[in-house]
Amino acid sequence: MAKHSITERAYFFNQFMTQDTRNVKIAFSHGGLTHYGGILFFNEFTRVLQLRRFLTRHLQYPRRNQRYTLSQMVMALVYPIILA
Repeated sequence: MAKHSITERAYFFNQFMTQDTRNVKIAFSHGGLTHYGGILFFNEFTRVLQLRRFLTRHLQYPRRNQRYTLSQMVMALVYPIILA
């Protein structure tokens, strides 16, 4: 599988979103799909939107321990909420 740059992925995503989607059917009833299967789609969605980069640029919170970035901490709180 070829690796694509962020701009190429955003282009593919935009091309997909601009197509007519009236005949698209999304089903989550496949026998091999676990109840955590949707998190992969969410991860791809946040990656295409560059959510971590956006959070890094727009959130500021001064703190002593900077072992993790603020965007990492926010995403670490969001994922369990979505999985619950």
